[in-house]
Amino acid sequence: MSFEDYRRSRYRPVARRRFLLRIVLACCLIFAIWHPAIPFRTKPLSAFAPNLVDKLRQTFDYKHNVTDWQMVHRFVQEHRNLWKGLEHVYDDPTSTLPLPEGSPDASLASNISQHKKGPSPLPNPPLPPPDEDEHIALCLTGKLFIAPHTIHHRNLIPLIVKNQTRDLEEFLRHHYHHHGIRRFYIHDDGTMPSLSDTNYSVPSTSLTFISHPTVEHNPDFEDRAGIQEEYYTDCATRFRDQHFWMGFLDVDELLEMTGNETLLTFLQSWEQNSTVGAVGVNWLLHTSSGLLSTPSPPTDSRKVYTKCIPDHAAPPYNDNEAIKTFVRLDKFESFHNVHCVGEMRDGAMEVGEHGDEIKPPCSRTPSTRERWALHHFATKSREEFEEKKVRGHIQGGGASEEWWEEVEGERQWDCLNLAEYVP
Repeated sequence: MSFEDYRRSRYRPVARRRFLLRIVLACCLIFAIWHPAIPFRTKPLSAFAPNLVDKLRQTFDYKHNVTDWQMVHRFVQEHRNLWKGLEHVYDDPTSTLPLPEGSPDASLASNISQHKKGPSPLPNPPLPPPDEDEHIALCLTGKLFIAPHTIHHRNLIPLIVKNQTRDLEEFLRHHYHHHGIRRFYIHDDGTMPSLSDTNYSVPSTSLTFISHPTVEHNPDFEDRAGIQEEYYTDCATRFRDQHFWMGFLDVDELLEMTGNETLLTFLQSWEQNSTVGAVGVNWLLHTSSGLLSTPSPPTDSRKVYTKCIPDHAAPPYNDNEAIKTFVRLDKFESFHNVHCVGEMRDGAMEVGEHGDEIKPPCSRTPSTRERWALHHFATKSREEFEEKKVRGHIQGGGASEEWWEEVEGERQWDCLNLAEYVP
């Protein structure tokens, strides 16, 4: 055998194996690029979603490299409990918390909707222990709607809640889960249909509906002056022996604990001071966020209206100086108005979060929210504000165009804290 024949016979199998290996590697590469089950893509992420990286970093201040699909997949896995816009990607597509069509979060979610569904997002922030002893209760009244076609029928004006069940659902879900409240008293002022006829996401055993019959009112609603204070007083006196604290809120007001306390521990910190009979929390007024129409499908206010007005350091002050009140029931005597108490037993007083005394007319300046805050979704979209103008207040009168212009004309800033809440 010649040397040339020996060389060929010795190295031909090696060359054949190398050739086959190259074929296998090429097939694997093609599979990795095109197979839908592989999260990694060779194309840069910017080719699919130019604004995605900036959105992730702005929302979560995420410092890792998220320039390819593999990092996006890793990011979603690590931060599913924080991601506030992907409930319908990882959960049932018919989720009760859809995003408004055309919003940045909705388009962002659609960009990565191809990824495999996983478990539901964890609650965010972590939920406090439930107040099973019902140490705290909430009393609320609804926003009412006048049915114009019935005004001329013997001056009988049925009071109808329009879109009220949606607002009430968010209110109950927020305070039940994120503040541990296990008792809600809801005054149903002759509404049609009754608020109690709706199924809410919280247990029905936590809800007590106090129904009032539909009555005749004069066209100017002058007979309704003071009606909300009457309902609040009824809650405080009727259930005085069943709870230690009671908060008096409206359905468009959502509480946030901004410090390191829960609502229960915060209120308990005042119980050793016999001179404190009530604690007031400052409003933080949300604007329409530039929306003219109500999002469709309906979406939580927390997710949509994320612009707030700033506090004024000097007069003229704005609505952020207004407060709502949590009352220690064994000290309660009467309300001054819907915002604060008037008289209390044993000379007790109402204070702010730092122990500063609050007196009528129930405003607190400077406004502070270092321990807690009350987000007031007052205007919502222009469409909903027009409904509110017709609907009127529970005590008569209605929202004015001047008030809209005053709120919307304020300098606005992003207030996204509640937008991150799940559920």
